[in-house]
Amino acid sequence: MSNKLSRQFIYAHSGPQILELLAQDETYAQVFSGSDLPDINKHEEFKSQDITKILDQFVLRVCLKGLDTSPQIMNWVFNQYL
Repeated sequence: MSNKLSRQFIYAHSGPQILELLAQDETYAQVFSGSDLPDINKHEEFKSQDITKILDQFVLRVCLKGLDTSPQIMNWVFNQYL
């Protein structure tokens, strides 16, 4: 069994908590403006979306290498946000 992190594991493990915080974050609308993500003011609709799409957008905005960020760094970023 491998102990390597993957983006999918990080999303599954930390994603719901990140999504919950994003739903409460007043800066969400500014950070994600221009994207096709759901309106943050419709919390239930927002939280019912495919979290992969939302987390991909989060990573693209907070990590310099975007989705090419190593899983270890991505995990660190998620933990810092949480």
